[in-house]
Amino acid sequence: MLIPLGLGVKVPKFPFITIYLVILNVFFFLQQEPLDFKAIEQMVSKKQTSSLISYYKSKDLLNKENISVSSLFKAQFSHGSWAHLIGNMLALIGFGLYAETKLGALGYLFVYFLGGSLGLGLSAHFFLRPDSILMGASANIFSMMGAFFVIFFRHYMKFLLFYIFIWKKILVPVRFSFPFFFILVEVTNQFLGEGNVAHDAHLIGIGIGVFCGFIFILGAPIKWPFIYAIEREKFDELAGKTNFGEIV
Repeated sequence: MLIPLGLGVKVPKFPFITIYLVILNVFFFLQQEPLDFKAIEQMVSKKQTSSLISYYKSKDLLNKENISVSSLFKAQFSHGSWAHLIGNMLALIGFGLYAETKLGALGYLFVYFLGGSLGLGLSAHFFLRPDSILMGASANIFSMMGAFFVIFFRHYMKFLLFYIFIWKKILVPVRFSFPFFFILVEVTNQFLGEGNVAHDAHLIGIGIGVFCGFIFILGAPIKWPFIYAIEREKFDELAGKTNFGEIV
């Protein structure tokens, strides 16, 4: 597993939107009505699909037969467990605080909710089984990560890599880490059907984020190696005040 530790640079302003989204996700998780898994398992085992769909609709859960504005919004702030929530929030903080300061509050929220809504909605419509539901902010976060990938393509990202007894900090180029650790793994798992995870929603989300990231850098490009506009401004200011003399 990889936990993002950041780009190693200080963000120029406090990431209010990212922190607010984390608080909202935790709040809605604590308020989340528990599902009757025993009843759900019985309906699934007895193939009572119509009863199961009615149950999901009564709870306004995102299902192939219940795709609406309210169910999509609820799904984006619902999680199956503490592990599900914590994993998503670590990714949101690790990537989101940088994406927010580049995209701005409105642009960041646009990418976050567009990727989440389309990712979950299209996944539910085209890929989800009638007896299943979708929940979680993963599609939102993958959308934001897609924008991050494009914007910070030439930079390096710190990760905490851990697997069983292996704990190690690694520094990898964004341009290599994202295609391998996130896109390739998601595509592979989608074809293998590994786990109870909507990998298709993740891929849709990251695709939307990549598209939005390209639109952003076309409108607000900052030349390498700078990350933020304030860095370039400070550099230009120092360069203008410094007399390097003549090179003989």
